Amino acid sequence: MLFVTYIFVSIELPANANYSILLAGGLVGIMIGLAIAHNIKIKIAADGSLLTKGSILSVGIWISIILVKFYGQNIFNQWQWNPNFLLSLFLILSISTMISRNIYLYIRYKNKKTEMEFKSI
Repeated sequence: MLFVTYIFVSIELPANANYSILLAGGLVGIMIGLAIAHNIKIKIAADGSLLTKGSILSVGIWISIILVKFYGQNIFNQWQWNPNFLLSLFLILSISTMISRNIYLYIRYKNKKTEMEFKSI
């Protein structure tokens, strides 16, 4: 998904884009991903697999992105913002959220699994 996002961003990004805004969007996405992952409850099954319980915050983020995509296009055109730039910003925001969330959950999983193995000794 990261490769596909890179392709879409590099194709649709205008030449005069402000890359600091995209970087800030990526950092915001990382912080959102960490906040979501911190609030997700995890359990480890007997076979060692990870069981997670979802967060309402992640559902709210996806709904807001969908609403902006469908209903915000006219507003952004009125403000004379480039819709391709906004698409790139949302792609970077969503991919950084997903990646940071998964990395944080994996770290929590490994720590919890290590604790469980240490307690069983």
